[in-house]
Amino acid sequence: MPASWIVNVAGRAYGPYTDAQMQAFASEGRLAPQSLVARNGETQFRAAADEPALAALFGLHKLSAAEPAKHRALADPGSGGDVVHGDRVCAALGDQPARGV
Repeated sequence: MPASWIVNVAGRAYGPYTDAQMQAFASEGRLAPQSLVARNGETQFRAAADEPALAALFGLHKLSAAEPAKHRALADPGSGGDVVHGDRVCAALGDQPARGV
């Protein structure tokens, strides 16, 4: 069964999205390595770069031990980092709250 994904933007969950949709978002620049994602049905979000199935979309196959922490810091709104390109992704994903989260 193909994976389906939830994307967290500024504390709001969107999805679920298919692998193909996630690939399209990444190629369009709307999904970044620091984007917070979870598999549909999970409640723990993590950086897309930390998810092996998505890391390849960014040319990231194996991260150093320091990289996941860097991605989380970039994705944390309190850190001043860019949260999945902000309003551009919110508009791109639309008002589609996640189901089951």
